[in-house]
Amino acid sequence: MVNSDLSDQIMMYIRNNNSSDYDLTAYEKIKEIASWIETENPDVDCITSNIIDSGRKVWEQIKAESIEEEKRKQELESGLLESVKGKKCPACSGQLRRILFGYPTLEIFEIAEKNPEYLMLGGCCCYGDERDPHFYCPKCKQYLYHNLKKVK
Repeated sequence: MVNSDLSDQIMMYIRNNNSSDYDLTAYEKIKEIASWIETENPDVDCITSNIIDSGRKVWEQIKAESIEEEKRKQELESGLLESVKGKKCPACSGQLRRILFGYPTLEIFEIAEKNPEYLMLGGCCCYGDERDPHFYCPKCKQYLYHNLKKVK
């Protein structure tokens, strides 16, 4: 049975020292530390194997969380893009951009930055009802409501 305090410490170590793509660097470092402990104190064999096992389990958990987070982000991006792709301005037939109001999360900011031809940040100040524009046409500089009627 793995000591939960040890697992928590390893989890923090991996999260604080791991690269964004969750490679094995931190896990390899934990194995290196465990090897050093074992070399210095041959009597602690069971502790070092416990450290290595905890490190592997925690690394696998973090990697699974990373994959799940990336999948969720892709679904969010896909949903946002579907809401605007193919929508054309009724005045000039230009490609519309979806306006995203509110304080953006890092995910929303990255998605909007990655897709400037389809998405734009609208700021935090909005009515939160039908008075807010939903689309913007960069070609004719028109703001449009969700029903594609021009904002007055």
